[in-house]
Amino acid sequence: EANPQFTSRLLSTAERLEKRHRVRINVHAQTALSTKNGNATFGIDTLHGTGSSLQLHRRALDAKNRKGAGARVGSNTTTVHTVDATPFLHAVRDGPIALKLDVEGSEYDILRDLLMSGVLCKRVETLWIEFHSTRDGTVGTPERADEVFRWMLETHNESTRPLPWLPYTSARCATTLLKWS
Repeated sequence: EANPQFTSRLLSTAERLEKRHRVRINVHAQTALSTKNGNATFGIDTLHGTGSSLQLHRRALDAKNRKGAGARVGSNTTTVHTVDATPFLHAVRDGPIALKLDVEGSEYDILRDLLMSGVLCKRVETLWIEFHSTRDGTVGTPERADEVFRWMLETHNESTRPLPWLPYTSARCATTLLKWS
């Protein structure tokens, strides 16, 4: 989680979940998944906190909770550490990976790299993604990229709901996409 506003709550939630489910959870505070390692300017949504992003052109919710009608998230920034998702996930060796990807517009670049490298299918067992408008993505993101990624992730293996027009099931990718709630 890159937003420093959520660090203490995230750490306490992880601690409770570890005790309850006897699992290990790694929390990477003030760190953003990205397509490169380094540092980046991170825009903070100061009104709600939920629209913070590396995509500084994004607009947050306004006071009436209207999407995209609030201040540019680039108006209030901090510097965060960025981690290239592909080598990072490839290096994880402790059991299956469950990945929650809520990266406020950067999901298209990250998913592209994870899919093209094979890391998504080989290392990630369960994936939750919040797809944002492609307007919130990196400049140049194709307008319907969200539909293409959704289609690829929902139709690639037998663990997803079967579609009558799909000619075959595939065991090429073990990742299961679960509904975002």
